[in-house]
Amino acid sequence: MMLWSNEPDDAPRLNPAFTAEFGLTSEDLARQRLLDWVHPDDTEALERTLTAGSGGVRARLRTARDEWISLDWSVRTHEGRVAVCGRATRASEVVSRSPEPRVRHGDVTLAETLAAMVRVVEWRAPGLRCSILLIDSAGESVTVGAAPSLPDEYNAAVQGLRIGPTVGSCGTAAFWNMPVVVEDINEDPLWKDLRSAAAIAGVAACWSVPITATTGGDVLGAMALYDDKPSAPTQQQMDVLELAARMVGLAIERDGLEGQLRHAMKMDAVGQLAGGIAHDFNNLLTIIQGNTQILERRALGAGRTQIERIRGATRRAARLTSQLLAFSRKQVIQPRALDLGDAVVAITDLLRKVIGEDIRIRIERDPSLGCVMADPGQVDQVVVNLAMNARDAMPTGGDLTFATRNVELSAAAAAAHPDAHPGRYVALAVSDTGEGMTPAITARIFDPYFTTKAEGKGNGLGLATTYGIVRQNEGFVHVQSARGRGSCFTVYLPRVARDTPDASRVGIPVADVTERGTETILVAEDEEPLRDLVTDLLTEQGYHVLDGANPDAVVAAADAHEGGIDMLVTDVVMPEQNGPELLQRVRALYPNCRVLFMSGYAGDAISQLGVLDRGVAFLQKPFSVEELLSSVRETLDAQPAG
Repeated sequence: MMLWSNEPDDAPRLNPAFTAEFGLTSEDLARQRLLDWVHPDDTEALERTLTAGSGGVRARLRTARDEWISLDWSVRTHEGRVAVCGRATRASEVVSRSPEPRVRHGDVTLAETLAAMVRVVEWRAPGLRCSILLIDSAGESVTVGAAPSLPDEYNAAVQGLRIGPTVGSCGTAAFWNMPVVVEDINEDPLWKDLRSAAAIAGVAACWSVPITATTGGDVLGAMALYDDKPSAPTQQQMDVLELAARMVGLAIERDGLEGQLRHAMKMDAVGQLAGGIAHDFNNLLTIIQGNTQILERRALGAGRTQIERIRGATRRAARLTSQLLAFSRKQVIQPRALDLGDAVVAITDLLRKVIGEDIRIRIERDPSLGCVMADPGQVDQVVVNLAMNARDAMPTGGDLTFATRNVELSAAAAAAHPDAHPGRYVALAVSDTGEGMTPAITARIFDPYFTTKAEGKGNGLGLATTYGIVRQNEGFVHVQSARGRGSCFTVYLPRVARDTPDASRVGIPVADVTERGTETILVAEDEEPLRDLVTDLLTEQGYHVLDGANPDAVVAAADAHEGGIDMLVTDVVMPEQNGPELLQRVRALYPNCRVLFMSGYAGDAISQLGVLDRGVAFLQKPFSVEELLSSVRETLDAQPAG
């Protein structure tokens, strides 16, 4: 193996195996440019890769005997330098014998699996020791995954070691994504800064291979064999190591997928619970708010002050249930095609007031950005929530960056995210220069009511609401963070054409609630106190009201009524039959009957995505007396039947 950079004073670095095979020394190679040693037919391909600063290519290199030997070249840019690594290609045979001890399957942790794989490799390579180092979530440092045969002092020395083009065997293998063989640690420059740690462990040779993901090829870590004396590995030893690394990669991926599945199931279960609680709570709030307004009309003197306090508490409770509905993805939304870049720019002035002057806002926009289909109000809520989260992570100020771009997500990339599907997305990345988060906090960051703030400083629903909104709009969120390195929340929403028609519902303008009515209205609501409240309010307004606690009772009342039915006011979700199905039964008797849906959330009966069809009138609970009466009046006057 050889390492070379584009720095004129940086001499090529060779391991003994390279010198033996090519008959060249570092001084020999340094006399000419790298490309002068490459076969003329391969020069252009390698030069393109070097210019790009990253990538891989196969090219032949001239030996001292004027022969050509093929090398696999890997090019990376590190700390401003373009570095290139060349490794002689060789075919490997896969060992097919079943090793002992066996790796247990079933309900075992990843740590147990890694430890078992180390024991397998050590059994297949007697006299050698084995270790597994994993790359952290930031992709910059390693952590010890399993190394039971190495002393704790050595493992502590390599824990948190940053990977790089010349960082031992494992750090270099992970950086270049290729095997690295060091036959003599005391002589090889790759181990220059780690020789004291090697002395502690009593190791003199180290051969390492990268651990990669089967989908996407991302480097997950490195696996190594150590010898107590300087030595070169046999073909069989390298085959065992490479096979074990592939198995470790599969184990890591499986563990990650299982963790994602568990998280998705937990979030779905919590969302269902939150949505159900919010729905029932909204019914209670509607009853409290409506009866409070009736009392307010009749109250005199000091009593009005107490009633206004009740109304204020009701409004605050309604905002809380709105957040729960957003998290549970059961909020009624009015989507339209919009540009996320425009949305961020439009709310920037508000953000500056909210987050303070000590935080600098930067906006990076893709000029060819596509559109997304989303509710503008929800998009604003997502942007504000993420900005507020970033502000809390930067108590002494910092930089907040909003970056938008188009993204094509492949099947392999989508597999890494439990909520993602392959396709075209628009990505909004919100990054800060704040304190960052530990992996334990990152894993729970979207849990409702989870917060790291002091008591009374936050309710833990901001990011949970963001998660719910993004999922309701068929997107997903990816989080990257590390302690001391800030955080980046990237929201992915499906991309649509700019001329996509809006899917928003028809809004209900506020009508003159003093206008009395004479029409006949059918009310369907399974919550008796709420049904009584709606019936009383409509009756006081002059309407003739028929009501029922369930669909059968409502249809029976309509069938027995002599005369027309002008409108059905119905809850969306009821125990025996949903509102849209009830509407069909009523319209079988009265084809011109109008409808006003009401609910604590927009359930599956009206749309699994919580989006109302165009032309459907909807009243969100909790609602005020004025909102109910104006919605009824506008629906009767403006909405055509059918």
